[in-house]
Amino acid sequence: MTRSGPLPGALALLLLLRLAQALHNTSSAVPAEDAEGELPNGPGDSITQATNHTELYAPSLSGKCSGMVEALVGSKRLAVQLSPESWEPVARHLCRHFNCRDTRNTTEQPVAPGSHCLTGCVFSAPHLTNCTVESCVTATYVTCWRWDIQLVGGGNRCAGRVELWDGRTWGSVCDDTWDLSSAGVVCAQLGCGLAVDITGEGGPFKPGAGDILLVNCSGTERHLSDCSATSHNGSCGHKEDAGVVCSAQVKPTCPRTCLQSFSPYLLFISFFFPPISGAMNTAVQNVAPGLSAATAGCIALTLVLLAVPVVNVLFCWYHRKRDGE
Repeated sequence: MTRSGPLPGALALLLLLRLAQALHNTSSAVPAEDAEGELPNGPGDSITQATNHTELYAPSLSGKCSGMVEALVGSKRLAVQLSPESWEPVARHLCRHFNCRDTRNTTEQPVAPGSHCLTGCVFSAPHLTNCTVESCVTATYVTCWRWDIQLVGGGNRCAGRVELWDGRTWGSVCDDTWDLSSAGVVCAQLGCGLAVDITGEGGPFKPGAGDILLVNCSGTERHLSDCSATSHNGSCGHKEDAGVVCSAQVKPTCPRTCLQSFSPYLLFISFFFPPISGAMNTAVQNVAPGLSAATAGCIALTLVLLAVPVVNVLFCWYHRKRDGE
């Protein structure tokens, strides 16, 4: 009987080494997914391959009250390409979440070449889920309502109660958080210069109607829509409507002032014209007894008509002096 040497043990060791090498080659041939579920980027590799994501993503906007829909993926913000059926619910959620009233417009806008987006997402408020990362050329862009504003009750467009148009109705602003910084944003937006005075409860402007908002601005905003705004939740009534007086108030011109001031005198002349003209007719005949009654009447009428612009100029001068113009 022949004894076995070390050959079987060596063969077994060799087979184990070959098996380990084969397993290593197999694992290195398949790209591994990272913790975020994205394929790693290496030489010749990209994430253009669709990779399913089961994570929840919180959508946001790239700007205040308008911008590209974005979501944070790991440490990077990616644009989101929504399906058309998701436009309305996502846009409405974003506009209301960021105090931008309601949706005005939703479109597709181009993104930078070589960009990657979250696509195919399902929206389940307030998150996006079931997204994939793919290369894209467009992404979803949302525009919320920016308030149209006006000043009412001040006699011109640069003074009055602040009113906001949200796309449906005019509302007002509560005076609780109203200050010169917020009022300055209104004046600048309207092209009315600087805010020189603010008003509220007990002020000169009549109460408004509609929704009431608490608005607070830092003073650096370009539009009142960019300021922080919340519902008053029953803490304000329209007797507390905020107002502002801006530096660039529109002053009425002299002709308007003169006509308004002169209207009672015009009424007086038209009412008393017959006796005045009769008296002047008699005076003309006394001065020139040789004139006929018709000629004297024409001269008297001419003198009355010439007196009207003279009196008007005098009243213009008087009101200019009184108003310090």
